[in-house]
Amino acid sequence: MTASTSPAAGAATAAPQPSFIVPSGQSASARLTRVALAYIEARFKLYLRFGEPARTLRLDDWLRCAVFLQGAMLCRIRWQLMVMQACTPLDAAQRIPGVQPGARLLLHTEGDANVRTVLERIDGIEALGIAAWLTGKVLP
Repeated sequence: MTASTSPAAGAATAAPQPSFIVPSGQSASARLTRVALAYIEARFKLYLRFGEPARTLRLDDWLRCAVFLQGAMLCRIRWQLMVMQACTPLDAAQRIPGVQPGARLLLHTEGDANVRTVLERIDGIEALGIAAWLTGKVLP
């Protein structure tokens, strides 16, 4: 019997690797959405405006990966603003750069003036206490 057809060799390569991004208390088979974030002072800033990640991983001094559970809402900003919802296995996910495996895109705008306008609206909604569950903030 050759090494490539040996059952022991196949078992060693087929063993699932533990995932360092699965939050404690969650099933390893749960579909998680990973969102890339970055910050280089005075040069590049890709950040979350709202959304509560189940876990945030620090990859290096500049890069982070926020991990969201199914159904979580989040808003990522750079020169464009994207409000997204982490998908469930039955949802049709859109492919979005820096979002793996994808998400449902609820709102998208580009350009400095447009992003500022939408941010002002989000601030107004938060000030009224509307959709506090969406932003993860607790009402007083």
